[in-house]
Amino acid sequence: MNEQTEIKQELLTRRLLRIAYRLDRLENTLVKMQLLQRNTQLLIERLLKDKRAVRKELQVLTELILNDPKSEK
Repeated sequence: MNEQTEIKQELLTRRLLRIAYRLDRLENTLVKMQLLQRNTQLLIERLLKDKRAVRKELQVLTELILNDPKSEK
């Protein structure tokens, strides 16, 4: 190979390495975002479960108060 071809090949190699590095960073970011999304989904599910439990408890307490013969109406 002549010198000019070697220089072009070196530049292309460097460019490919930069692209590979950027791609790796993008993939890592994507994985982190997917984990964050999954954790967020789990938190939402727990909050909804807690909300249902609180509503059920509120309903039971309300019925107890309304059905208590000692309560003033």
